[in-house]
Amino acid sequence: MMDTEKLIEYSKLLKNYLIDQGMSQGWASILNTTLVVLVVGTGVVLLDIIARKVIVQLFKAFSDRTKTSFDDFLVISNFPKFLAHFIPLGIVWYLIPVIFSAFPSVMEVLNQIVDALLVILTVMLFRSILRSTNNFLRENKEKYSDKPLESYVQVLMIFAWGVGVFFLVNILTGYSLLSVATFGAASAVILLIFKDTILGFVASIQVSVN
Repeated sequence: MMDTEKLIEYSKLLKNYLIDQGMSQGWASILNTTLVVLVVGTGVVLLDIIARKVIVQLFKAFSDRTKTSFDDFLVISNFPKFLAHFIPLGIVWYLIPVIFSAFPSVMEVLNQIVDALLVILTVMLFRSILRSTNNFLRENKEKYSDKPLESYVQVLMIFAWGVGVFFLVNILTGYSLLSVATFGAASAVILLIFKDTILGFVASIQVSVN
């Protein structure tokens, strides 16, 4: 991959040209950044569309060649689409310091937003895998037909979102993930939100055991 400093140099070609033509450095930076954002934004959107179509088609082609139906459930649960989003988002994450090198405060905010999106996307990818596993076991494994698989999935998702929330708090506020106060407060909120799910999970286990 091209060196970051080299990319920054290329991204400032318009700015340098405008300054040479007599424009102030401030306006030259704004116009240069705006143009680069439009170009990169358009490229990222197109790349996202292409990546989704290519990866989805590859997954479908692969699932048609395999005997197991697990990959079919991955396609149904949008696993390939979530996976494809990592490509353009990763490029944006890499290019933010290049595009906004003249605006450190904007760069910091955008880095936080992209990091938060990566966390959310990771949780969604995990949820897709859990749903695929649940549907696969439910339809293909008779010994799991009477098991509370949905409850297991919900509990694992509570855990996943809990971990995701801790990372989001750390990204957006800078608070340590090891903060006991933050952990306790977030845990209390999660328990309140998913109280019915947890109670249902416990009840389903009791019924299953009996």
